[in-house]
Amino acid sequence: MLTCTFATERDLIRIYDRNGNLVQDLDWRENLDFESDVWLFDVGADGIANLVIDFYRDGSNVIADLFDDQTGDGQVAYSDQQGQITILESKVPTVRFIAQEGWWTDVGKVNYALTVLVDGDRWATFSAELYNKYLSSDGQVDVRIEVHDLDQDGRPDFEFRHPPDLGVLSPELERWSGMATHIMVNWMDSEYSVSNYVLWPHLGGYSDPLKQYGHSAPPIQMAWTESKIAAIGEFVASRGGESNCFIYTSIPLVREQINEADFENPFCFYDLAGDRDGVPEMQVRTEYWPPRNPRFVGGRFPLAMEWIRYSWDQDNDGLWDYGLGLAGRHAIESTITLGDLTIRSIGYADYPWWVTERNWDAAVFVDTEGRGSRSSEGIYAAQVPVAVIQNYLTGFSADSSQNLDEMTPQEWRVEYTFDLHAQPLLYYSPVDRKLHLLGARQGLWKINDDQSIRYDDLDGDQYVDLWTFFQNDRLLRQLITSSDYMIVATPGNITIKQHIVRSALFHTVPPRNQEEWHVLGQRMEDDQHTFTPGDFEAMIAQFDEPVTRIEGVTLRDFRPTTDGFRFILELGSEFQVVGGEDWLRVQGLVPGEYVVMYDGVFHVQSLTPARSVLVPGSLGVEEGVVALHPMRIVATLRNEGLEDTKTITAYLHTVQPEVEDEMVSKMEATLLAGEETEVSFVWTPLAAGRWEAWLTIDDGEVEQSLAMDRFIIEVAPAPQPDLRWALERVGVAGGAWAIFGLGVGLAGIAMALFSLVLRPPVKGS
Repeated sequence: MLTCTFATERDLIRIYDRNGNLVQDLDWRENLDFESDVWLFDVGADGIANLVIDFYRDGSNVIADLFDDQTGDGQVAYSDQQGQITILESKVPTVRFIAQEGWWTDVGKVNYALTVLVDGDRWATFSAELYNKYLSSDGQVDVRIEVHDLDQDGRPDFEFRHPPDLGVLSPELERWSGMATHIMVNWMDSEYSVSNYVLWPHLGGYSDPLKQYGHSAPPIQMAWTESKIAAIGEFVASRGGESNCFIYTSIPLVREQINEADFENPFCFYDLAGDRDGVPEMQVRTEYWPPRNPRFVGGRFPLAMEWIRYSWDQDNDGLWDYGLGLAGRHAIESTITLGDLTIRSIGYADYPWWVTERNWDAAVFVDTEGRGSRSSEGIYAAQVPVAVIQNYLTGFSADSSQNLDEMTPQEWRVEYTFDLHAQPLLYYSPVDRKLHLLGARQGLWKINDDQSIRYDDLDGDQYVDLWTFFQNDRLLRQLITSSDYMIVATPGNITIKQHIVRSALFHTVPPRNQEEWHVLGQRMEDDQHTFTPGDFEAMIAQFDEPVTRIEGVTLRDFRPTTDGFRFILELGSEFQVVGGEDWLRVQGLVPGEYVVMYDGVFHVQSLTPARSVLVPGSLGVEEGVVALHPMRIVATLRNEGLEDTKTITAYLHTVQPEVEDEMVSKMEATLLAGEETEVSFVWTPLAAGRWEAWLTIDDGEVEQSLAMDRFIIEVAPAPQPDLRWALERVGVAGGAWAIFGLGVGLAGIAMALFSLVLRPPVKGS
């Protein structure tokens, strides 16, 4: 009996000698036998067995069978007949450990050539809570774990975990991904040695089945007071390390062949700082679906699809600072080999380059704005929305709209584009001195509960040129940049600075190794300026160029033009130029609304309302219009006012005068000041004859006619259908069988009509 303190201040371990090799006077450390004895663990020394381990040898293998409480009475039932222990709790062990050639190597290192068999509802794989309720200790192995240490240095190199077949357990589990095989690999052979174990290096108390940063808990994690094995924790860390990868796949893997692996393939961590502190500074995750994978849109997509989550800690404080989410269609063709298992995956050292050197369809960039994110899996918000991937990027939908507010966590900044189609690059803005996603369509920074900044790329040149600051959803300030000027607009004032704006101080890929990580941090530190969020005046004040300021004015509807920009300026009753030169030449103008245009020189004109007209001669109707056949009617609209229109609705009206049954088609369009746009309608005349048509538009305030005189369309009769035409119209394929089928059908109809004609009349009718 050994007096211990593994669970309370006074515990006991009773060791029953089976081969007579116990030496009474030998030091207890040398008397421990892990090959032929039965060990009973007694928490609190109260005479109750809380765990029983039966150690024995089978040929060259040593085995440990572990029995815990199965009945819920808080103990493991057994009998002791003159030192012969019989387990009464269960006929089969809950867990069996098998070690090849012994528990230790020849040089005294822990031997991690292990097989672990788990029977019943114990935690043994990630997401075990999904299926454990379906399991029981019935003598059937539910989870099989294989651990490998190729160089026998006492550190496990990789392990395989095989969960139960979820589809066999319950149909409701079939939708869960990544539950056929779990693989964990430490590519730098840097697993920490197990600590805080109870005599045998695989046994300890409960901590966390997923390895944590900086240490290794024993894999057998006991809930001692409950007399239950709570978990068989990781031998190789999936997440809790800085040189490790894991693969969770829905596809069962077969030895001695090349295996596809879907879902998380791979998910890796990297030591960018090179400090070997066990905490990673970079995380890269791929969710991968090979072509026609049934778990991705039901197998309907013929190409590979993956989405990436790429996060890094730039200041090495243990928190993730930046994240990049990507989505695209790249088949994984490379392979990795682990023992006798070959998998289509990406090599650990190649993985960051594999991601950053490819073109991707969509991207989401996240900046935690100094708050940082504490997670063992990177920044979850750095994720292209699943709906965009499954619908828009597959081509099943043309709608890529998403709610940017829902995509953005509080206090963080998120930028995105779902039409990137390029290598993922970031740039450092000379205006706000922040990293941005090159090509981002929009962005949002939720500064706090009340304040936010929206980012836009108005001219489509891939760089932010509009910053909009909101307080309680009320627009307070805007910062606009063009090639020659920077403009800050607030309700009642504008400040214009003459400055040739550089698009970026530098461009960069996300860091992939220690050198790139260090260089990025140094460059941002060298170019850093700290601005109060929304202080756009301070942002433009960093540039020492001429400035003008006008008070008592309001700016709206700024937009780039082909050779400059334009905006609407409302001059209040007491407006004045209070600083700098009057570049706009507004002094002397009467209060009112003006359009300001810049094409190298500023031009100011009194604003005229939008006026949509039909461009003469633009109305087009196809030749040879035939009844029941669709045709196109096109027209060109022009806005002859100086005010842009928002969305307008154009209507095509068609009517036969003698029938007066009007048909209306519509489409929406935007008409910018002085520009033209084409509207197109598809119309199918229901009958031959003379039709009249005309156009109207509705700008949301009033509907107006664009073609004052109705135009005439002569519609020819539809041709008599031949047999083949009839077959096509009813959706029947051509060919002899189709014609035969149609003939049989027509014959049947004829016979029915003939029988009706010959049927005797009913009396009284």
